[in-house]
Amino acid sequence: MSNANAGAVGSTGGADRLREDLDAMKNDFAALRDDLRVFAQDAGSAARTGAASAAERLRQGGREAFDSARAKGRQAKEQVQGQIEDHPFMAVGVAFGVGLLVGAIIARR
Repeated sequence: MSNANAGAVGSTGGADRLREDLDAMKNDFAALRDDLRVFAQDAGSAARTGAASAAERLRQGGREAFDSARAKGRQAKEQVQGQIEDHPFMAVGVAFGVGLLVGAIIARR
């Protein structure tokens, strides 16, 4: 074989090999695209699950905080009622003083 024929065969073989490499690259990109689509779906699903879990924890924590505040409010109310029952004249005096203070503040306006 002459060098000219070897170059022609080599360039044809090179073009075929290049075409095979390009086809392999196309297949790799298609597989990568599919993998990314699955990843995006899984990530979205995980995010939705995490958000639902966080919302449930907030609802639960909010309910517990509400119940705790309500219990403390009831306890404070009972203490005030107990003080009023134990010291009725003092309670009337404090209410009278608070009324005078509020009246003075309103009168200044």
